[in-house]
Amino acid sequence: MQINVTSADDSCAIALEGDMTIYTAMQCKEEMLAPLQDCQTVAVDLSGVFEMDTSGLQILALFLKETDERNIRVRFSAVSDAVQEFLSFCGLSNILGTAEAGTGVH
Repeated sequence: MQINVTSADDSCAIALEGDMTIYTAMQCKEEMLAPLQDCQTVAVDLSGVFEMDTSGLQILALFLKETDERNIRVRFSAVSDAVQEFLSFCGLSNILGTAEAGTGVH
């Protein structure tokens, strides 16, 4: 898993490439949450995610919970077919469309 983070002022962008699975969960968690200290808005690019399992979903849910609690605005700029298919399979196909501060994930 490769995670690229760029930042400017109080905004940052996170681009993931590789698999969001049990094998990369710890790395994903650490690298996705770290930039939240300095950001008010975050753009997330999941177009490079080739595979997602329930561990990846847990990291995504934690990320959304943390950004919601910190009132950080989140925008998903791109999502791969693999992520869309997995979320749809889980009945969560709209989870990324409601990922802005204050909306929560229920």
